[in-house]
Amino acid sequence: MDEPELPDTVDHLLMLVGGNPLPDAVSGPLLVADDGRITLLYTEETEKHAKHYLKPVLQTRLKARRSRAVVTAHTALMDDSRQSSIWKEVQSALAAYPQAATCGLHYTAGTKAMSVHAHRAIENWAEEKGKLKPLCSYLSARNLTLYIDADDPSGGGKEKSFKIGTEKITLEEMLQMHRGRLTHEPANSPVLLEVAKKIVNINATKNFGKNVGKFVAWAKECKYQAENGQVFSMSGCPQEIAGALAGASSFSDFASPVDFAHWLNGLWLESYTLWALQESNSQARLGM
Repeated sequence: MDEPELPDTVDHLLMLVGGNPLPDAVSGPLLVADDGRITLLYTEETEKHAKHYLKPVLQTRLKARRSRAVVTAHTALMDDSRQSSIWKEVQSALAAYPQAATCGLHYTAGTKAMSVHAHRAIENWAEEKGKLKPLCSYLSARNLTLYIDADDPSGGGKEKSFKIGTEKITLEEMLQMHRGRLTHEPANSPVLLEVAKKIVNINATKNFGKNVGKFVAWAKECKYQAENGQVFSMSGCPQEIAGALAGASSFSDFASPVDFAHWLNGLWLESYTLWALQESNSQARLGM
């Protein structure tokens, strides 16, 4: 299979940081040269995203590509409502790395004002310094395509596009970018899938209220019994759920009866969701 075409890289890449750091995490390693630099530009609202969530993920992803590129957070905040502030911080960031022969701007995560004025600022700086025209880029989440702005759109120039569907973001990276962390290894396969399917099915029957109410009441009673060291009673369990539980081959996924009771009281939906995602993987290009 042919390797996917990749965009040109730049020595110094500026990235506008927004509330969702995912576009920057995916695009940054593709756009910066192996010995280049990424500078993160942020506002007061996104400073933590830049310094504590996005920066370490970018460093990890660059290291995985054996890139020597470094990631820095700009030293000053940007006011995204003021043209003068955006212009000043873009040019200040560029001036901090004058040896770069090429520069670029990735503006997916920026506000409209940030994107427009950052464009103008980086193009002005490159022209004044006699640098090559900046490489400006945008990542479309709709079609997983990285677009590189045309050099001369007024003269009929067209943007370049690159499919990046093969780029993967790990669960750990996703959580890190959104202030979370794993407390245990995630499940790779659904737990008690047939039982979870039966629970979903009773939500779709004509007697929805009666069936669901019966199951919820039984699950709550199981939780009470487990937390008080009592043996589960199947009395009150809907027949189809009881049948699925009787046919289950193993309960080894649960460390204790309390864990199983918690699963009955809502965590079953995680099993069903994981199965549904895996079933939809090929159509939705989830990269699972």
